[in-house]
Amino acid sequence: MTRYLKSRLARKQSLYAVVGLACALAGGTAHAEQSYCDSPWLVPNTRLSGSVDGATARFSVLVNQVNRVSANQCTAQLTVDADAPIAGQRVQGTGPFTLTVEQGRSTLSGSFDASGLMNTLMKTSVESALTGYFLKPANTVKPGETLSPISGHSNVNLTVTLQNGIPLNQINVSNATISTGPRKVGKLQSHATSVGTLQCMPVTYTATTSSGNLSGAPTGNGNASRSGTAQVTDWYCPEKGLTMESVVTRGSKKTRAVINSIQ
Repeated sequence: MTRYLKSRLARKQSLYAVVGLACALAGGTAHAEQSYCDSPWLVPNTRLSGSVDGATARFSVLVNQVNRVSANQCTAQLTVDADAPIAGQRVQGTGPFTLTVEQGRSTLSGSFDASGLMNTLMKTSVESALTGYFLKPANTVKPGETLSPISGHSNVNLTVTLQNGIPLNQINVSNATISTGPRKVGKLQSHATSVGTLQCMPVTYTATTSSGNLSGAPTGNGNASRSGTAQVTDWYCPEKGLTMESVVTRGSKKTRAVINSIQ
C-alpha cells in the first residue's frame, strides 16, 4: 500500500506539472499579442484537453469563470480532470482549481479527488506558484530574444481514506521546486500540432527540479529529496496563445506533453 501511495503521489505531481505546465512551458510572440488575461483560451466554457506520451496520461482543463481586473491581473475558476495508469489500473480524478495572475506571477491551487485501489478514496490538495505565467509565461516576446529565468514551487498533500471515511494515511510533499536557465526563443516557423499546422516558436532552456521534502511515509531511500536537470523545448503558438507542445529530455528519456484540442 505504501509503495502504491507513493507511486500515486508521484504520478499526480507529474500530472499537475503537465496541467499547469509549471515545469516545462514558456511562451512568446513574433508580433503584438494580447496580454495574459486577454488570452483567447482564457474565457468561460473553453476546454483544453491534452496528453502525455500519447495516451499514457490524459488531462483536461475547463475554464468556468474569469474575473478580469486588468490585462495582467485576473482570476479564473477551473475544473481539472486527469487520468493515468497506476499500479496496473487506470485511475481517474477531478477537482476545482483557482488560477490567479498578478504582477508577473501566477498561482494555481485546488484539490483533486479520485478513487483508488482497495476501496480507497484519495484527496490531493495542490498549491503551486510561478514567477511567470502558466501556459504562457510572457506577454511580449520576439524571435531571437533571450527570456529571463523562471522559478516556482509546489506543495502537495495526499489524504487516503476508506470509502466509509476511515483515514488510512496522509503523505505531504513540501517545497518541490523548479528553476530554469535563460530561455532562448527560436524563429517563427510552421509546426504540426494536434489542431493543425500553426506558426510557432521553439523556446529552449535547461530546467532544474527538486522533488521536495516528503513526510508521512515510512523512512527509506524512496523518501529522500531528489533533484535533476532536463532540457526543455516548448512550442509556443501565438495564434492560440498557448504552448501547444512541450518536450522534456532527461538523459535518453523524452517526455512529450501536447494540447490535443481547444474547444
